[in-house]
Amino acid sequence: MDAPANEGLDPRIPHAHPSPGQYRLGPQAVRRAVGRADRRIVARTAQWRPTPVDRVMIGLSKSANRGQIWVGVAALLIAVGGPARRGAIRGTLVLGASTLVATKLLKPLFPRHRPPAHAVPGQRRFGDAADTPSFPSAHAALAAAFTTGVAIESRTAGYLIAPLAGAIAYSRVHTGAHWPSDVVAGSAVGVTVALLTQRFWSAHGQNAA
Repeated sequence: MDAPANEGLDPRIPHAHPSPGQYRLGPQAVRRAVGRADRRIVARTAQWRPTPVDRVMIGLSKSANRGQIWVGVAALLIAVGGPARRGAIRGTLVLGASTLVATKLLKPLFPRHRPPAHAVPGQRRFGDAADTPSFPSAHAALAAAFTTGVAIESRTAGYLIAPLAGAIAYSRVHTGAHWPSDVVAGSAVGVTVALLTQRFWSAHGQNAA
């Protein structure tokens, strides 16, 4: 016998039940479908048992406030020199551009509420929820923008810091600060902003190492 469609979902998080008209392709239908997927993912991850990873995720999320961790990474890359140094410079510059796009342009256009306080266990959360719109995730945008900017100049350096960027982006969902689609959209914003810099600022070489 098949399991009920809502099995395993946290009853404290509201779940919308689709009607036949909701399957039409359109902005509202897409928004509802994404919302349902977000709630399902968050509800399932909320059932995970507490582990030391919870504290690590909180630390990573805090470290990325206002891009602080990326300034530190940039300093290390500048010290390395060569392509890594050029990557640090490009990555640092795109931090500002991605921040403007995510926080000043897109957040006002899509004033989405953040996950409710009870969406994830209390030990995963830190402080009060931000009062800014949830969509897109600025933390994810900064992580993706910096990493992509570095990778444009130095693929090696980009590969090395990519896991850190991914962990910080995921931490925003793990700590209940964002819905998963906020993080996906923020990452897309960051990558796009960084790639667009190549239109007026070419990489140093075609085979940057």
